[in-house]
Amino acid sequence: MSHGGQTLYKAVTIDVNGQKNPNQLGKDVFVFSISKTEKSLVPYGFSDAGRGGGCFNDYDRNKIKTGHDYSCNKTNKGIWCQR
Repeated sequence: MSHGGQTLYKAVTIDVNGQKNPNQLGKDVFVFSISKTEKSLVPYGFSDAGRGGGCFNDYDRNKIKTGHDYSCNKTNKGIWCQR
């Protein structure tokens, strides 16, 4: 999947079990970015890779769990990890 306006990264959505349910972010669907500045595949939101310039610049567990509406917990969207 690619989104318009992306110049520093391209989003990559992966569904680990294909068309099988539950097809939910953070459970079997995960979003990564191919970052131009990092020159690698990174979690969506890292550095320049998504969400308006990035949400976190290190792999701090607390930021990933609680730092954003895409955080890995039951009340947020869970793009960054398995809930």
